[in-house]
Amino acid sequence: ALPIYTVWGALRGLETFTQLVWRAEDGAYYVNKTELNDFPRFPHRGLLLDTSRHYLPVKTILHTLDVMAYNKLNVFHWHIVDDPSFPFQSVTYPALSSKGAYNAETHVYTTNDVQMVIEYARMRGIRVISEFDTPGHTQSWGKGFPGLLTKCYNGETPSGTYGPFDPTLNSTYHFMAKFFKEVSRVFPDLYIHLGGDRKS
Repeated sequence: ALPIYTVWGALRGLETFTQLVWRAEDGAYYVNKTELNDFPRFPHRGLLLDTSRHYLPVKTILHTLDVMAYNKLNVFHWHIVDDPSFPFQSVTYPALSSKGAYNAETHVYTTNDVQMVIEYARMRGIRVISEFDTPGHTQSWGKGFPGLLTKCYNGETPSGTYGPFDPTLNSTYHFMAKFFKEVSRVFPDLYIHLGGDRKS
């Protein structure tokens, strides 16, 4: 008997059941007789992939989601954008990925790619939380949106390098509002991770 109370409990219970099946040398399938009392110890059981630093093809991400389902993990934390590259293909600001990705032709995730990952995850009981690291770790953003990052100086002379988003410009806030409105349409989860580390 498999007493369940939610669709996700059924999904996890059936996963446990499949792990009890084994095949004998004669080709017959058997199920180990056992009694289990299984429940999740933690409500958030997640895995993070950083596809900004290490671009992964969609096929690899889908395979990772399968492995997560086998292990009853339920949150895919997709660290999609950071300093090194901007592989998320924004419809609102297409230059972010065309200029900020490692390769604008082969190393980007289109809206269709993202939707495929989200639906594939959903069918396995996995929610997708995106991470767009801000206001720091944004060097890849500046390549596609000049004027967004803070200019660094050596004394009174611009050094030619840039820091995080420039908080002194109203245009920064207009950009952020418009961009994250798009992100919230593409990623339906109630949460978006902003990183926010190492900023003083």
